[in-house]
Amino acid sequence: MKALVAAYGTLLSRESLALTLSHESTREKRFVPVWIAGFQRVFNVRPPYYRGARASHEESALNLERLADARCNAAVFLASLDELARLDARERGYERVVVPLLSFETLQPFGQAFAYVAPTSSPWIERDPRALAPLPRDLEWARAGARELGPDFAREFERTTFLADGRTPLG
Repeated sequence: MKALVAAYGTLLSRESLALTLSHESTREKRFVPVWIAGFQRVFNVRPPYYRGARASHEESALNLERLADARCNAAVFLASLDELARLDARERGYERVVVPLLSFETLQPFGQAFAYVAPTSSPWIERDPRALAPLPRDLEWARAGARELGPDFAREFERTTFLADGRTPLG
């Protein structure tokens, strides 16, 4: 049995994904561009395991937050149940939730997939972009994965990604 997973951040990068799944499995995965409907992508999670030896404001990970009229691009791939369990372990502190998908090209309904979302009550969420900025490694992995999916996908990734307050564009 397999599950459909929506990658919207570091999981877009095959290099990053291979840290959790095997390189062989990651190479063989087909990434299909989609939109996640009703959510926005925000750099607003500071996991305790992201904290370095010296305090830094550049420690945020990506998150999805519900927002009725929003959408952000992602790529879906199939994961075995064993791979899903490894992804669950990697994404500790996030909940695996079902998100609605739209076709990247046509905006027609595309079904549903699992995505990792921080609970709204998470103590890891920060709303001030002056206090929390993207972890450079995570930002580069997400951007690299977006570029691999083409210039339109990369442009939409930049347009639909926000800093901690959910209003300030990434750019």
